[in-house]
Amino acid sequence: MTEVRYNPDDMVVLRPRSLQGVPQQITVRIVSCQPETTTGAIRYRVRLPRENFDRTISSDDIDVLASPATGVRAPDPISRPKTGSSWINASTIRTRK
Repeated sequence: MTEVRYNPDDMVVLRPRSLQGVPQQITVRIVSCQPETTTGAIRYRVRLPRENFDRTISSDDIDVLASPATGVRAPDPISRPKTGSSWINASTIRTRK
């Protein structure tokens, strides 16, 4: 399953929540993206229009259908590196004798 990853300065709509019995949809600006949690959800630092502090939300809190699709699709979390490729090159390691 793939999900949308949003970039900083993207405007997204949060899922409607009931505030004192009135459902509200809130549009926020993404300030920064944070690392994925152990459950695989992406965390974002967001700022509401009339606030001067940041809040942290999960990717599950974003209404994907109401938000503009300016984000890029994230790769599948199960994707593995190609066989035979490594981030370390054993031939460039030097040891002192």
